[in-house]
Amino acid sequence: MALMYMPTHPTLAYGVYYLSISKETDFASHPMRMVACVILALPLITVFVLFRDKIMGNVTMGGVKE
Repeated sequence: MALMYMPTHPTLAYGVYYLSISKETDFASHPMRMVACVILALPLITVFVLFRDKIMGNVTMGGVKE
C-alpha cells in the first residue's frame, strides 16, 4: 500500500517481498523469509517493550466506565 502512494520510497516489507519472488537469490527459501520477518518485527517489539506501561495504561483507562 505504501508503495502505491510513495513509489520512490519503497519500504522494508516491499524489499522482503521483492527478494522472495526473485528466483535469482537463495532468499526465496522459507527459512530466509522467516528470518526477514523477524528482523522486520524487532523494532516494533523493542518500541512496545520500552513503552508498554504507557501503552497499556492508556488501554486500561479507555475501558473504564463510570
